[in-house]
Amino acid sequence: MSLGRSFVADAESDGTLIHSDLHYANVMARAGNWVAIDPKPLSGDPHYEIAPMLWNRLHELSGRMRDGIRQRFFTLVDAAALDEERARDWVVVRMLHNALWRLQDPPGARRVIATDDWLTICVSVAKAVQE
Repeated sequence: MSLGRSFVADAESDGTLIHSDLHYANVMARAGNWVAIDPKPLSGDPHYEIAPMLWNRLHELSGRMRDGIRQRFFTLVDAAALDEERARDWVVVRMLHNALWRLQDPPGARRVIATDDWLTICVSVAKAVQE
């Protein structure tokens, strides 16, 4: 909660146009260039963008999820020249926010990923970037 509150009060968390749903399925090659599709545009913080790239395609990390998430995290932070601590804090906020949303689903809601599995993913990603 304190991380979320600090981001709300932080001027750096607003003022930059961000995609907000940037992940593997939303980046495509077109005419020799990379393009991002299906944006959910927000005025926000570029560090907010990291989380979806960590929770997508987790099946590729079988047997090494923690290390694979950490490798992705550090690769993304380095490639985008982001602040590691700020990116880590945004991942934690987003993953716990995702878990909270799922816990608020009405009973019997159907999802692509079962609730127990999604909650495990949320906690696993949040923990992996903190260790």
